[in-house]
Amino acid sequence: MNDYSNLAIGVLALSTVVSAGLAAYWRHELKKTREELTETRSQLILEQQKPLLDKLRENTTSFFGHIRG
Repeated sequence: MNDYSNLAIGVLALSTVVSAGLAAYWRHELKKTREELTETRSQLILEQQKPLLDKLRENTTSFFGHIRG
């Protein structure tokens, strides 16, 4: 083989390794971002439900307090 063939094979091998590395990196970043978004979504849901849960707790306490009292 001539030098250009070896160079072409080397460039192809290097680009394959770089592509695989970038793909692995982006998969990792996407997974991390998905986990962060899931956590943020869970926190937002809890914040939205907190007033409802507080009201439910208040009403339940009042109801059972009325029954006992």
